[in-house]
Amino acid sequence: MNKNIRTETHRLVGMAIFCALALVATLATKWAQIAFLTFDAKDAVITVAAYIYGPTSGLVIAVLTSVIETLSFGGDTGWYGLLMNILSSVVFSFTASFIYKLKRDVNGALIGLFSAVIGTVGVMMLANMFITPLYFGLPVMAPYVMSLLPTLLLPFNLAKALMNAAIAMLLYRPVLVALSKAKLLGGRSVGFSFNKSTVIILSVGCAALVLAVVIMLTII
Repeated sequence: MNKNIRTETHRLVGMAIFCALALVATLATKWAQIAFLTFDAKDAVITVAAYIYGPTSGLVIAVLTSVIETLSFGGDTGWYGLLMNILSSVVFSFTASFIYKLKRDVNGALIGLFSAVIGTVGVMMLANMFITPLYFGLPVMAPYVMSLLPTLLLPFNLAKALMNAAIAMLLYRPVLVALSKAKLLGGRSVGFSFNKSTVIILSVGCAALVLAVVIMLTII
């Protein structure tokens, strides 16, 4: 088989696996729900895929996962939920992976994820101002929804983004090694080494996860 064809086949198989894992992550965390908001971890899985296969591949996985979720077990939020899901997943995974693509080291990974958290929270705040009121049958920037921004929507989206950033940090290297052993990296061989970069990533990831849990418990 031609090397390019084999590499592309491995990439498509890997993307399909990540799409399935993102859906599993959504189902596994779907119970963590506050009002009409779902606290799921699929963006972390999509971001890991985007780190490995590139921002464009992550974008495709984000859209496919959101569509499949809405059609199969998306609840009653309809196209509003679909649009919000796509926005959240695309902004988070694309921002993090694009920066990491430009700077492929621990600093690039951390800057990418920090930027993804800030960018996602900002975009979701705008979406909540203009899209969420339509879901409730209210005018854009309705006072009821605006009153929820500081007390529910902002802390929720911050906690969710931090959680996904933390999980992405903790999963990236082990998943990369597993794909290498399964020969799904197009010939690349990756091993696991516990070095300074690993300690930094794990430490920051654990800190972000603790902060996300604290914010989530505060909301509840």
